[in-house]
Amino acid sequence: MDFDREPFLPVNPEIIWEENLDRLRAYWKQPEEMAFRSEKIKDLYKHYLKNFKKYGFGTERGSITTLYNGVWITHALLNNIKYNKKLDMMLGALGSFDLPHIEYYKKMLKQGMTVRVLYDPNSNDQMLKAVRMLYDANPTDQMVKSEKLKYKEQKAITEQRLKNIKKLQEDYPERIKVRCTPVTHATSRRIICYNDKEPYLAIDARKVLNLDSRESSYYIGTIYLQKELIKFVEENFITAWEHSIDSDMKQ
Repeated sequence: MDFDREPFLPVNPEIIWEENLDRLRAYWKQPEEMAFRSEKIKDLYKHYLKNFKKYGFGTERGSITTLYNGVWITHALLNNIKYNKKLDMMLGALGSFDLPHIEYYKKMLKQGMTVRVLYDPNSNDQMLKAVRMLYDANPTDQMVKSEKLKYKEQKAITEQRLKNIKKLQEDYPERIKVRCTPVTHATSRRIICYNDKEPYLAIDARKVLNLDSRESSYYIGTIYLQKELIKFVEENFITAWEHSIDSDMKQ
């Protein structure tokens, strides 16, 4: 079928296969069963490559705007690890560095990629201010008390993510650098991917706010493959990085 106008972008089937190998081996225990399905995965990948091109976006030029979640973008980065030599990332509360996602970054760093992470430590502070205002107005309201508890939980989660990153820095020194913005960048999210010579892909996105913190976070972003537009996003990130502060100073 013609995928040119399909309203979805899947991920590389080989990555899904590799992620689930342990469970698959427990289900298909005979070597010939696994061998048969392994060949089928290779066929699937050929179709994936034909329809969605080498980057997995359905195009290798121009731009495309998409609605995605953190799981999809992490798999997209994994798909392009053979091209990625460096990543620049502007993130919010560092959700990418929770389990199991952090294992993907370990794989990327192990293969020699370098990463610069610029995160927003102020999002929790903004949440606290909102909760305090609600609490002052309605100190007995059960919903407000629940929001206050959520804030405390989120703060602890963010602190754990920073510890996870510190461990990555210990294991892969000089390959991952983390800084934070003194002024919140709110819902803005950016990713720039570099090959051996230059940036070849940029994503400029906005987080879609959700009243239910238990739901997965979603983003609306434009993926740029044009050099001039990639350069614009890159320069914006570099400016933000130059005005950032060491993450240890924020703690």
